[in-house]
Amino acid sequence: MAAAKRHSPEALGILNDEALAGAGAATLMRTLGPVIAARLEYFSQALEDAPADLGTLLDLRAKFATIRNLQREFRNQMLRGGEAAVELEAQYRQ
Repeated sequence: MAAAKRHSPEALGILNDEALAGAGAATLMRTLGPVIAARLEYFSQALEDAPADLGTLLDLRAKFATIRNLQREFRNQMLRGGEAAVELEAQYRQ
């Protein structure tokens, strides 16, 4: 196993912040995940029922994109936070 890279105190603080943000994002996804899924389902049904009107379709597209972007940001933060937590754990095992 390769030795863990030594980090400066500032880098450790940044890693700690990333790990905390990842934990927060995971908590939000556990809490809001069902709400987000319900909203996506609602917008999907609204898209099926929407008239062939460009304004309505663009409005639904914007709503879909907003919800999907939030979901993507939560997932990315969870991933970065998990990686930071692993790196912190390796640092403290030395």
